[in-house]
Amino acid sequence: MKVRGLVQYGHGVEASEILHEVTLDLRTGLTALVGPNGAGKTTLLRSLAGILPLEEGHIEVGDVAMQDRPTAVRRRVGYLPQFPGVYRRLTVWEHVWRQQAWLLGHAPEQEDIRTALRHFGLLHRADWSAGRLSASERRWLALAMLWARRVPVMLLDEPTAGLDLEERLALWDVLAALLHEPDGPRAILVTTHLLDEVARFCSDAMMLVQGRMVYQGPVAGLAGRAQGRTWYVPRGVPVADAVEVGVDLAEDRRLVVSVGERAEGGAPFTPRAPRLLDGYLVVERQWLEGRWADGRRAPRR
Repeated sequence: MKVRGLVQYGHGVEASEILHEVTLDLRTGLTALVGPNGAGKTTLLRSLAGILPLEEGHIEVGDVAMQDRPTAVRRRVGYLPQFPGVYRRLTVWEHVWRQQAWLLGHAPEQEDIRTALRHFGLLHRADWSAGRLSASERRWLALAMLWARRVPVMLLDEPTAGLDLEERLALWDVLAALLHEPDGPRAILVTTHLLDEVARFCSDAMMLVQGRMVYQGPVAGLAGRAQGRTWYVPRGVPVADAVEVGVDLAEDRRLVVSVGERAEGGAPFTPRAPRLLDGYLVVERQWLEGRWADGRRAPRR
């Protein structure tokens, strides 16, 4: 998926831009979309899925442009909202069957439905009404319906929200497995605030701040933005323009990340390898303050 100059506005008399000339290239694999609340992540996903009409810009999936063939693009992109809805009186089986019948224009193969439900651990719930499912099982049902569409691009908005640790790990494992299936998605874009899981499961990351794409590339590259800026510091030692991100109780010292234009160093600072969280904080703070680590002013409108 390629996006060039995407602009989206809010609603109302004094509507302001929510997305500001966003440009991105969604590559094959599992990519995380991160950023603070209100950055425009959900608006971006809804725009890419064709749910929100384009104000300005260009979206292309494969060789098909949204402006030229919007229906064809929507058929290639699957979107899962943060809180997927279900029809409480329909059974799990009926949810998948009806969707597939609508998409295909005829009754789907029974084995295809079994495969979709088996894939997400719901085959034993096939005859249950959706109203009996737990919140996490409803998420699995929505994913089963999305997978059954066989779309090359999947957009998932906070898919791990409300899941416990084991359920979250299971979901990431399933997403990774989908990418290796012959008829599975080629690219999956996931919004999340769980940076530890991004570092563990995703190959690429994109970061939105105030509706602007401020980073896209390998996950390691985002963590690297904090290289030479992360230290253990004894308690009581001030560090200018720093954020405390941890405590080492055994050594009675703090873990800090410098987000200023210039990073301090030397004794009594003990360097530490940066994590994804550290790079995230550096990029976010420097963008919000209108500056980058090399002293350049960040581009603003």
